[in-house]
Formats: sequence, C-alpha cells, structure tokens
Amino acid sequence: MSQRVAIIGAGPSGIVAAKFLQQEGLQTTLFEQSDQAGGQWHVSNSLSGIWPGMPTNTSRIMTQFSDLDHLPELSAFPVVEEIQDYLQRYLDTFDLRKCLRLNCWVERIQPDQSGTWSVIYRTAEGSTVQENFDFVLVASGRFNQPFIPDVPGLPFPDDPNTLIEIYHSHQYMGPNVFKGKRVLLVGGAISALEIASDLALKSDVKVSIAYRGQRYVMKKAAQGVPTDHINFSLYEALAAERLSSDELAAKMRDFIVAEFGSPDEFGTPKPNEDVRIAGVTKCDHFLGLVAQKRIKVHPFISRIEGNTVHFTDGSYAQFDAIIFATGYQLDMPFLRADEAQVIGLDSQHLGLYKNTFHPDLPGLTVAGFYNQVGPYFPVLELQARWIAYVWSQKIESPGEDSMRKGLKEYLNSWKQQQKLPMHKLAMLFARASGVEPDLEQWPDIARALWFGPLSASVFRLSGPDAVTDAHQKVHAAAQAFGMITEPFFTAAEKERLQSISVRIAT
Repeated sequence: MSQRVAIIGAGPSGIVAAKFLQQEGLQTTLFEQSDQAGGQWHVSNSLSGIWPGMPTNTSRIMTQFSDLDHLPELSAFPVVEEIQDYLQRYLDTFDLRKCLRLNCWVERIQPDQSGTWSVIYRTAEGSTVQENFDFVLVASGRFNQPFIPDVPGLPFPDDPNTLIEIYHSHQYMGPNVFKGKRVLLVGGAISALEIASDLALKSDVKVSIAYRGQRYVMKKAAQGVPTDHINFSLYEALAAERLSSDELAAKMRDFIVAEFGSPDEFGTPKPNEDVRIAGVTKCDHFLGLVAQKRIKVHPFISRIEGNTVHFTDGSYAQFDAIIFATGYQLDMPFLRADEAQVIGLDSQHLGLYKNTFHPDLPGLTVAGFYNQVGPYFPVLELQARWIAYVWSQKIESPGEDSMRKGLKEYLNSWKQQQKLPMHKLAMLFARASGVEPDLEQWPDIARALWFGPLSASVFRLSGPDAVTDAHQKVHAAAQAFGMITEPFFTAAEKERLQSISVRIAT
C-alpha cells in the first residue's frame, strides 16, 4: 500500500505538491477550507487578500508551472481570475480533483506513537474527523493573518463611536465602497502602492499614503520586457553568489534609476542611496499619480485623534478611512504548542532546514512560507519536487547532521533581512533536488539560459523529471517580448559573465 500524504491548503503550493507527490506514487489528500482550490487566487475565499480584477505583478511566463502553459491569448500580466482558471486547468490536467477535500477545516495535526501523523479536521456538515497519514505537508500560506501596527489612538474597527473606518489591505475588494471618501493607505510595499493607484485611477477618492521610508519603485516592464525576466535569471542567481553585496546593490539602484527614475523626481521623499536600506517595490502607476498630485505622500503616523491623523513631521489631515497595507504574520493555528516550539514559530520566523524540513519532526514539511521577492510559481514547483523526491526515496534525504548545521546557520541570521530573492530560493531547491541545469549541455540555448527568465522550464532540462521539450520552452520564454532574439552574446553580456568568472565559447 502506498504511503499517505496530507496537504493542508490547496493553493498553488499545495496543488503543485500534490501533482509531484502523486506522480511519485504517494497517495495524496488535499485539505481545503474553501469551496474551491486556488488559495489567494480564489477571490471569494475568506482568506484571500486579492481583489477582483487585480492584475499580477509577475509575468505570465513566470506565473506558471513547467508542465502546463497559460492559454496563448493571455496578456503579459494576467488578472487574478485568469490565474484561478489556470489552477483549475492544472487540477484537471493532472487528475488532482480526486485528491481534494473541500470545505474541510483542519483543526489540529499531531504526531502519534506509531510514527505517523494524525489530522483532525471539521467537515462542512460540522462533524469532526481524525485520519492518520505517513506525511503532512503544510501549504496553508503566509498571507492570511493580517498585521496592523500599534498606533496611538487607533480606534477599534468595530467601535460604533469611531469617526474613521479601519481596514487592512487583506479586506480590499475594489474602489466602489470608497467613492467620495478621503482614504489613507499605510505602507510602502506593493499592496499599498497598487491599492492607492487603484483608488486614484478608478474612483472619486482623495488618496494619501503614509510610510516610514521611501522605497525605489520599478514598473512591471522595461522597454516592453517584464522586469521579472530581467531581474531573475541564471546570471543574476550566480551573480548573487559571486559578487559583493555592495556591488549588487549599486547595480540594482543604477538599473532602477536609469529605467524608471528616482522616486523623488516625481515628488516623493528621496530614498536612501543604498537600495538595501531603502527597499524596492513594484507598481506601474504610483509615481505618475504622485507627480499628478492624485496621491499625496506623508511620513508615518504618529497618532490618531478622532478622524484626524497626525504624522511624524508634525502635519495632520482628516480622513474617512485608513487602509493598513502593513503585511502579515505567520499563522499555523492547527499546530500544537510542542511542534510550534520545535520549529521556532513566531509572527515572522520559521526555523526549518532550507525552509522545508526539520530533523526533530520527521514526516512534516512546510512549503511556500518563505518571505520571497519575485515570482513564486517556479520556486513552489521546485520545492514540491524536492519534497516528493525525498519522501518517495527517489533521492537521498538530507542527513540529520546537515539539517542541524543548516538550521544553526539560519537561526544565526534571523536578525538579518528575511526577504529572499526568487533566484536564490530557486537555486537552493534546484540543487537540493538535483535539477540544476548543466549549462555546458545546452550550447544552442546558452544565451537564453544565462539571460532569459528563470522560468520553471529551466529546471526540467536535466535531472529527475527532465522533459524533451524543456529547451524549446526555455528558448521561447527568452524570445517572448523581444528580449532575446539572437543566439549570440552581446559584448555587455560577455562582460557580465566575465565578472562572475564565467567563460563562454566564442
């Protein structure tokens, strides 16, 4: 009898994990509390923080798995409903609906004396069921427990006497309810900028935004090419390992300013010269709307009095609503205190070997909980493949000594920046699962591999589950949007490769 796996959460991470686990002969059950799979992309899911019609910030090529392409008519940046349709097609293509348990709320997971795991869940009918599994994969997502910072005078949202409406960006479902209102966004990352832009573009709203520090702002595309094709490539992955942090930061700042301008040129505060301190976010319309004075920029909030918001520079203004786009806290309510303590779970951290395994919790893994910059789908697939290969014994499991050493290194870095670039995580999981491409085997697509997008197909060229059409897909992805149309390296590309000690045949 095949071993049984429980997957908690049927978003992209859970779905792609189910596919590869099933492919490796494991019997998989997907527990999903909503009435449909899709996770954040199922907008009517109560835990989804995405609003109807929201376009992705990642390109269609970087927002798909390796073994199912998007429909050809999709735009460069699909909307949420199109991604949800894609995930439904993925379920059907790989016969995954038989694995789904919809409207099932997992209340507790715990190890038992036999070495398996008990999953206690509540069905739609209200009955409580307990089942045992050989493995449990937690894929419930890191973006479902909204965080609102402590602000002096912040009213309770359900206080009938409050003079100001309080929301989290997680609750935003479009601009209609804010028509005619004075709205303050709080936060400087993608959600804050996108919602501020959505309000300013589509409705009669007086929009302001407040944040602690100005970030650099990129658009989704540069000269017609999606920026995730430019910023996330094999070259960038190896450059991150071989060049100094100072050099990488300077290159990123130079790229952003050259392509999109410095934010202070549009009327925002001047960002720190060091892009590592300032941070980077992405939004097509925000800076233009600031320049047009359709979005007013404030420093952070110092206190709230009635409907008056005071800012740290001494200024103040009246508002009808505040939307806090201030991120999320990690949340695994189904974990017992014992297991939560073992993995060091707090509001921002998880102590796991390579974001996946823990030596003291055999049979339990966590997928998709890393704090990542860039497209998630290729990385989710790579992590899913690693887990499937380890649990099916297709590849060797990481040893206890290696895991403990890796855990110690990670725990020592907790005070450092937790955001990880997509290409760093992709290479981490690719090497762990033995699917890092051997570039010397593919001279005809060398340029596409080095400087094209780091799509999921790049990691189907060699190793377990290599496919014969991967090189065509890599080549097509690099050609898309006119990015790489010739096989010959430019002089600038040769210089960049030389900077990381890579020689190419000429």
